[in-house]
Amino acid sequence: MKKKVDGRIKTLVENNVALGQRSMFLVVGDQGKNVVLNFYFLLNRLASRTHSILWCYKKRLDFSTSKKKRFKEMKKKIKKGTFDATIDSNFDSFLKSANVRFCFYNETKKVLGKTYSMCVLQDFSYITPNVLCRCIETVIGGGIILFLLNKLDDVKNIYKLTLNCHKKYTQNGISEVHNNYVTRFFLSLNRCRNAMFIDDEMNILPLNENHLHVKKVV
Repeated sequence: MKKKVDGRIKTLVENNVALGQRSMFLVVGDQGKNVVLNFYFLLNRLASRTHSILWCYKKRLDFSTSKKKRFKEMKKKIKKGTFDATIDSNFDSFLKSANVRFCFYNETKKVLGKTYSMCVLQDFSYITPNVLCRCIETVIGGGIILFLLNKLDDVKNIYKLTLNCHKKYTQNGISEVHNNYVTRFFLSLNRCRNAMFIDDEMNILPLNENHLHVKKVV
């Protein structure tokens, strides 16, 4: 069943394509890969050129890039009754046709000097400031940056997310570590007109007021 996407999301991307500015979306939910698919097709409609994607992660993806493995996964889903013909088929076609570069976070130095239309960053707790800068710099003006965050019990807990690099401090006898970087990062996005918080069903989350100011550029 198709769902109508909030027009403000499309308007934000349209505006930034026209202005040559990047759009940033923080996606909360376990089905973030489907959001990547939606934004890829949207970008194809708005800018008629070949779009490449940089997809960065820590250890493993939530899907297989192997055609044979994806076919086995599809058969398992059919047996369990969890196979969605529209979503799964579209994502499979996306992996076959799109120019996607998958990259481990510890190998992001290799993408320096490259350019991409989209950048997908999953496994948020493993992102360091240096990795963040390297990846975002590769996105062209008018491109899209997506952060894929796991589902939260309360979306307001997004400000309490911890980074993996802080574990070494707690292991060394420090009882409490204040994650100021993450808090400041999300607070800075609250002031960024080109950033928006959404869930994996493309609903806008009320974590900032940016969505109230989205108007189509004349």
